[in-house]
Amino acid sequence: MRKFTITKISLLTSILILIFNCNSSPNSLENAGNKTPEDLSKTILFALQNNDKELYNSLISTEHEVKFFIDKLEMNPSNLKSFMSNHPKMMNSFDVIMATAKSYGLTDWNNVEYSAISYQGPIDALKTDNFVIDFTNGEYIGKLNIGSIIRSDRGWFINRRPMFWKYYKEKKSSD
Repeated sequence: MRKFTITKISLLTSILILIFNCNSSPNSLENAGNKTPEDLSKTILFALQNNDKELYNSLISTEHEVKFFIDKLEMNPSNLKSFMSNHPKMMNSFDVIMATAKSYGLTDWNNVEYSAISYQGPIDALKTDNFVIDFTNGEYIGKLNIGSIIRSDRGWFINRRPMFWKYYKEKKSSD
């Protein structure tokens, strides 16, 4: 009897988890991690929405990611020095994005929803440039220009100083 009860509870738990995951909105923001560029973009928005600077900064490439990238592409190790000189600007980008968003009129991130990403280059490569996250906030459309992202053995990471790029009211089409 006891074994049957444990199996029954495990099955019920699995079904509930499956139902919860299937009912999640594809545009909902959650800490999706950084396994894919889309996961990274949703986690960036989640961090901004929750004013979570620590989470946001954990998505910025470190010396580890850059060394991994340089080794995989057999680049000159002097590129690490260039990265390290830009790292403080990247680490300050959360505050810059939030201040710029506020100047555009975005002060409440609660209704922000992920829309899409765009980028230049193959997404299965180790680096993608012109990485832009599109989002909506009611009738407003916004864009974050992340710039460059790189992939390491620990996932995808921001590799250039991101900026709040655009925020405008959606134009209504006249029929």
